Amino acid sequence: MVKEIYPLQQKTVNGVTFRIEKKIEGKTVLKKIEVEDKNQTFQFEEKVQALTLQDFEKYFSMNQLGIVKMFGDYKLNEYDSEKSDRLILITEKI
Repeated sequence: MVKEIYPLQQKTVNGVTFRIEKKIEGKTVLKKIEVEDKNQTFQFEEKVQALTLQDFEKYFSMNQLGIVKMFGDYKLNEYDSEKSDRLILITEKI
């Protein structure tokens, strides 16, 4: 489950400014994203269900999938349920 969230982030990449607001409601992460580029502003909303490793294991079991590898970030470091930024799974049909 999500343990820590940064409620407001702003960054500029190649002259494009991103403002991201996040909050958690139950098991859902809600994001409001505002993008400013060349004097135009665009707004997006994202809703993502926060799942645990146990949730995935249950879904995979129901669909004959097995976990081959687990990672805790995009650099493919080992997954640690207490410290990892995210959960990345590689699965295969069993």
